[in-house]
Amino acid sequence: MASLTISETTSAISVGASPTTATRRVLHVINGEHYAGAERVQDLLAEHLKPFNVETHFVCVKHDTFEARRHWKDAPLTSIPVRSPWPRSAIRQLAERLQREAFDLVHAHTPRSLWLAAPAADRAGLPLVYTLHDVSLKEPVSWLRRRLRNWTLHLLRRADAVIAVSPAALEVAESLELGRTRLLVPNGVPRRDRAKQNPGSPPVLGTVGLLRPRKGIETLVEAAGHLRAQGADFRLRIIGPWENREYARLIQREVARAGIEASTEFPGFVSDVDQALSGFDWFVMPSVLAEGTPMVVLEAMAAGIPVIGSRVPGVVELIRSGIDGYLVTPGDARQLADQMATACQIAAAKTRKWSDMSEQAWRRQRALYSAEVMAERTAACYQRLWEDAPVSTRPH
Repeated sequence: MASLTISETTSAISVGASPTTATRRVLHVINGEHYAGAERVQDLLAEHLKPFNVETHFVCVKHDTFEARRHWKDAPLTSIPVRSPWPRSAIRQLAERLQREAFDLVHAHTPRSLWLAAPAADRAGLPLVYTLHDVSLKEPVSWLRRRLRNWTLHLLRRADAVIAVSPAALEVAESLELGRTRLLVPNGVPRRDRAKQNPGSPPVLGTVGLLRPRKGIETLVEAAGHLRAQGADFRLRIIGPWENREYARLIQREVARAGIEASTEFPGFVSDVDQALSGFDWFVMPSVLAEGTPMVVLEAMAAGIPVIGSRVPGVVELIRSGIDGYLVTPGDARQLADQMATACQIAAAKTRKWSDMSEQAWRRQRALYSAEVMAERTAACYQRLWEDAPVSTRPH
């Protein structure tokens, strides 16, 4: 299969093939425990693959949050529990269903879902696609986690195609020789109208996500303290659930130490991220470790909210510093404070600078990182696999 590429100026995917005109059935095997990046991508694909004549079904290996929070309810959903990396009974159950219901392809996004999807697809004689969101596959881990990771890598090397959501993820896939074909298909979110045309006063700087150390929340709070010491007028809004209570208490102490209690809000978990983002003037993504392709950054761009992000893999590819946002050194609170100060000055100046950056972010998301583009590229990947393995040769 030819390598698949994307362009900075077009939403087309260079595959030399167009989506099939016959309806095909794809089974997405999902974790289901959360409704985070991977699950949100699968939910969006189910909706946006439909124009490409792809009918999506879901199987959850952990029957939990996904069913209640998914948006695309038209996709049938069932559950096959997976409690170990070698779920023999579950594999047999899924393989029989794949053949009985004449599916054409299996797609997984997480290690646990792969433990079921890979051997079941192999038994049913179907192509397997895996979307790689994780860029930490080379990081040191405990012996048990290393054993599980090695099994996951073994399964991934046998996949027909591994889709990487960012250049950093593609580099990991290439270096570990994951999949028979490796390709880049960045995550996408739905296109939407710009949330606002002008910044508010005082400007609101905020972030959204699971609040944990790798997201750089300490750096953000420290930077806000420096900003307050400079006399800047702003509001800081940190939205999302805490990883644990201990970390929540740590950040609350840091907020008090920085002297920004009166300027800082912690709304907690929100179900409507778009509505939350509409109240931001600048989105801040201060991650200290590599990301995949952060969905929330794309959602901010889709709303026309300029982004101040760390120069880490997964973020650096999205933001063009000085054009649609700013990039800073991860973990550098002083540098982050300087860029936040610049953001506040731009908002207060009431010039076209903020509006121009807002429009650039909005246009970039629409062109390169929309759910529509993601689905188009994914459908093209499926089509090439089907061309290489005609349905008539598979044991349905």
